[in-house]
Amino acid sequence: MTRKKKLQTETDVEKDSRKTEQKEMETEGHANNLGEKLKKHFEEPLFTIAIAAVLLAIIKPLIDFSLLTVGILLLGAISAYFVYIYFKNNIKNYYFIGVPVLIFCITLFSYYADQGNAVIDFTAFSVMFAILLLFYTLWIHKIIKKLTHALIATIFICTMLTHLMGAFADDLADHIVETGDIMEHDNLVYPPEGVDRSRGVLMASVFMAAIANVLSPLGFSIKDVAILYPGVVAAFTVLVLYLLVRDLFSDMKPYNYVAAILAAFMLMLTPGFAEKAIATNCEDDTLGMFLMVSSFLLMTIGFRRRNLKITLLAGFSFLMLAMTWSGYSYAGPVTGVFIVLYAIMNFIHKKNTVKELPYFIIPFLISFLSPLVLHARGELPAFAVPGMIILIPIGGAFLFAVILEIIRTRMYGKIVIPEKTYEDKMENLIDRYIVPIGAAGIIIGIIFILNFPAFDYVKTVIVGAEVRDIIGLTTAEQIRQTYSPEQMVNYAVICGSTSCGSSGFSGKYGAAFLLALIMIIILFYLALVKRSMGAAFILAWSVPMIVGIYAKPQYGFVASVPIIALGATIGLLAGVTKKDMESWRIIATILIILVPLAYIPIAGADHYGKLGSGQVLYSGPRTSGFQVWEPALLWLGNQTIDGSATDWSTITWWDYGHWIAAVSKRVSVADNAKNNQFTVQNDAKFHVLVTTEEEALNITRYYNSQYVIIDWTMIGKSHAPHFIATSNLTTTECGFDLGYGQFQFRQVVTDGMGNIIWDSRKEQYTLNEQGGVEKTRILPFIGGPHIGAILFNIKNDAQISSIDIITPTGDKIPWETWRDQNNVSILGVQPLNTILGLALQGQNVNHPAYTTLIYVPNVYDDGKSGRPQACVRDNSYYTKYSYTWHNYNDYMLTKLYLGDHADSYYLGGGPLSLCTNDWCKKAAEEGNSERLKYFKLVDEFDGVGSPDYSNAGYVKVYEIIYPEEIKVEEAEEESDAEGEEETGEMVTPTETEPFVTWG
Repeated sequence: MTRKKKLQTETDVEKDSRKTEQKEMETEGHANNLGEKLKKHFEEPLFTIAIAAVLLAIIKPLIDFSLLTVGILLLGAISAYFVYIYFKNNIKNYYFIGVPVLIFCITLFSYYADQGNAVIDFTAFSVMFAILLLFYTLWIHKIIKKLTHALIATIFICTMLTHLMGAFADDLADHIVETGDIMEHDNLVYPPEGVDRSRGVLMASVFMAAIANVLSPLGFSIKDVAILYPGVVAAFTVLVLYLLVRDLFSDMKPYNYVAAILAAFMLMLTPGFAEKAIATNCEDDTLGMFLMVSSFLLMTIGFRRRNLKITLLAGFSFLMLAMTWSGYSYAGPVTGVFIVLYAIMNFIHKKNTVKELPYFIIPFLISFLSPLVLHARGELPAFAVPGMIILIPIGGAFLFAVILEIIRTRMYGKIVIPEKTYEDKMENLIDRYIVPIGAAGIIIGIIFILNFPAFDYVKTVIVGAEVRDIIGLTTAEQIRQTYSPEQMVNYAVICGSTSCGSSGFSGKYGAAFLLALIMIIILFYLALVKRSMGAAFILAWSVPMIVGIYAKPQYGFVASVPIIALGATIGLLAGVTKKDMESWRIIATILIILVPLAYIPIAGADHYGKLGSGQVLYSGPRTSGFQVWEPALLWLGNQTIDGSATDWSTITWWDYGHWIAAVSKRVSVADNAKNNQFTVQNDAKFHVLVTTEEEALNITRYYNSQYVIIDWTMIGKSHAPHFIATSNLTTTECGFDLGYGQFQFRQVVTDGMGNIIWDSRKEQYTLNEQGGVEKTRILPFIGGPHIGAILFNIKNDAQISSIDIITPTGDKIPWETWRDQNNVSILGVQPLNTILGLALQGQNVNHPAYTTLIYVPNVYDDGKSGRPQACVRDNSYYTKYSYTWHNYNDYMLTKLYLGDHADSYYLGGGPLSLCTNDWCKKAAEEGNSERLKYFKLVDEFDGVGSPDYSNAGYVKVYEIIYPEEIKVEEAEEESDAEGEEETGEMVTPTETEPFVTWG
């Protein structure tokens, strides 16, 4: 090295050294300045008080110390005093008033939580307002520069708080973590064949597994990731929706910020969005919705900025979406409607109608490359024509825009723009060859129409988008059916003041749905008259979803984000300036101010119950259901049959099959993917169709099932498996929609006007025939369907004197008369004396098995009644293939889950007997253990003693003992008995508990 080069190298080193030292000094100075700023802020009383209130609000639920509510209240009073001092000294910063207001809101929710009503909900709201107070304080003290930044940070963190209700790791993600390999064939579901997953959309599972592997050095397991996953991804979805709404209406600043913040807030607290999915398939839907909104954001930014690089990025996002979520197909109609609407807008204003095509079609073309990734290992990618739900709207919209551009150029001439970028050249090229492009499109369209009934398909999508397959109808919850007369009676006559809650669209989306209906007309005006791209896109996204959710309730989650976005556009009409507030914008401003009242239960538990506020905390995938099941799942994971863990299966309803596969690592007959509809139907028949043990064994033997698992939720959803069990899957002939009735004890029952109908606390005293005084009380059990209420008349707090039924028409008749006329029963998961005893004591038991009685129906299928509305075509019913009695008294679900304490409901077989079936009588006379021969309740799931893996009877496991096994056991017992006889040993019979009756 020459001397000159050496000196130059040393000089460079010195320069780098000086730069490093300078950066370190700047960093140190910045840290010192930050420290001084924070110190200065903490010296300011209002800042210190706010931070203290935030800490108390967060600490209180951790230590469960109600006196901290008083502490927060005192801080609010002190903060109000300091605001008063500031104003008295002419420091009039009106934003300071927000600090005591927010502290008093925290105090209010903390107080509600201390009262014991909806504790989780009010605690969550107190913490949410504490987070809002924190960021609001940081903003008014200029630590955070913009209010919008403070608000969106608050919403982002609060979304994670309200949506951190994760379920569990799915078996596919778990398999990837354990083996590092993607499962191509799943043998843990749908025995004996299993499921081919080599071409499935598994990106969500891969994503979860990747996160778990990255975080594993920090001690995170796949289960931890699953709990965090819904909340974190939901928070990012809320953030991306904020960016999307803000960007779509960037030409309407600053009103676009109001709309964007409003969209983020409403989405955070929308139950429809929190649901995440039908049948708890939350992994795919959670990530899928995030990618859907992200793809739309990138696609619209690429178009608005006329940037192909961003468009290619949108294409990659769409490719990820196609590999993650079946909901990807919904993007096709949305994009097609937007292209048509935007072309019409441009045509009206004499603008180019095809310039948006590349920016919206290129992303879809990239997404069609998904087979490059989604194919079986060792096989070539299998490309196929995209689905009609994408091909028809995109292709039709393309052709429509091109034809409009041909007409426009004939009328007004071509529009040539200076070619400064590739985007300019591309737009000019399309316009230059618009006629050949249009001709080619028309020819392809004609060929397509001649070979495919496109118009019928479009009509079906628009008019009749409801699910037609039998399994899909139950997944869609069949909620399109109208209320029956008895249900109307239940709501109008005996629905209590706080029990009715909200339903339908308003219950899923809150105020956003009503605002959305208002904004449709306004956005059409902005689109057609003002040529607003944002208005056109929001309409294209939301209006088809509003139509779709009516026809297909399964769209509930998919429709949540566009409906929220549409409703939030009322923020574009808000009054932002003083001049605005003096105009008609004051009306929109008032509506916006009222929005929080539809989501936040400021007025307390009564308001909370009526409007359904806070349902978001219970609507989505949550740990509570899994936590109830976890002991049973861990127990099952420790079971082996003849040394094998997977050569046998467990039969349960599909909702829990994926839990068994993921957590227990055992085979379940079905899971929530519902891959084999005939297996699902056999599963349904086992629960609510077959009536004898022999028939049930025919099903379990085919799948080599060794255990049956049933939980409480099967009572409420019993109509769905019965509908599947009685349907004809081959011809899609609809079955019978019938389920149990659930009747919960209510201490006080009022009518819709607040008038008391029944009060279990009220005591009446009468003279009996012997001249003594008798005390009587009424214990009301309210619910539906089938009947309105069950009334137990209790004498001297120890004896049932009579039982009455409130009929669907509101009449009161004796239970014996109703029972004998309809051959119905009333049963429960817990013994009758336990349920009535707790009701008499007025104890607030938060467990449905201890507060609810089950009405067991018996209905004749006349071929017309009980059908879901989705099974009606052209006002005529599908042909039924069977007309028969649907007697729930004899179904296996009744005998198993509701039969363990059937003896206590027999009540001697007299007039007060709630169950007069032969097997109830047998249970009372011979003991429950002899009720069923081949299905035995596992000891650890009897709901009593220790260990109890059933969660007080919520989840029950039954062992299946096949006849051949019984023969072997009987032979062994005979051999043992002969041995005992020879040795003179005596066998002591087991004593049974005395039977306690009411009446």
